[in-house]
Amino acid sequence: MKIPFAFLLLCLLCARPVAAQSQATLFDGGVSESGARFAGLLITLEPGWKTYWRAPQGSGIPPELDWTGSENLAAARIAWPSPEIFTIGGMTSVGYKQDVVLPIEITPRDPGQPVELNLSLFYGICDEVCLPAQDAMSLALPADGAQPLAAPIRDALARRPLTAAEAGITEHSCAIRPANGRGFDVTTRLRAAGPLGADYAVIESGAKDIWITPRMIEPQADGMTIRSEMAHYGKGSFSLDRSQMRVTLFTGAGTIDLRGCPAS
Repeated sequence: MKIPFAFLLLCLLCARPVAAQSQATLFDGGVSESGARFAGLLITLEPGWKTYWRAPQGSGIPPELDWTGSENLAAARIAWPSPEIFTIGGMTSVGYKQDVVLPIEITPRDPGQPVELNLSLFYGICDEVCLPAQDAMSLALPADGAQPLAAPIRDALARRPLTAAEAGITEHSCAIRPANGRGFDVTTRLRAAGPLGADYAVIESGAKDIWITPRMIEPQADGMTIRSEMAHYGKGSFSLDRSQMRVTLFTGAGTIDLRGCPAS
């Protein structure tokens, strides 16, 4: 795991214990009406403290969840609630400014057997300084007698971003071109029935060594254009899987989540 230098520097400036500013708890989230099984990760924060989203920007680091040692677990997928934008140390970051519940959809290998979850969690919290937080926890999910979806999970799922269809976006595409030997220019075109009122965007490449940084948002009569820079920080050649790209728009009413970004 590569931690940004700025984050490490800020950590060295503060020696207060992490436990005083945040706490993480894993709990049984119950079963949805569709039959999906959930666990919940609750991160509680002291007033003024913040934690990060999956693509935090700035010097933030995303939560890392390691399920090594879990039993009868095929997959654990986070359904991220819409995050917020805030500024720390002059840098824009994306995350949560209050206590947050992360719904985690659990897929057992054998649906007829219980699931034993063992979680090793690493995440960052920030106020005027930033601190790393680390914890380990376990949870047993019985095979039978599961409860209906827990209220905190239901509330967190209701805070999910809108899909393209829900937001009225009919088409989106990405044009990627070399930029004078210094990375690539990415032009993301979104089409809708009218202008999209987004003032911030995050574009995820789907790869750990490819960064896409939006630098300009241009509202248009039929949608929006986002101009970005793409850089590769790995060694050798690379390939970009457009199906794994993700565009998140931040509007005054919430967020919009667009999956994939085909060629224009």
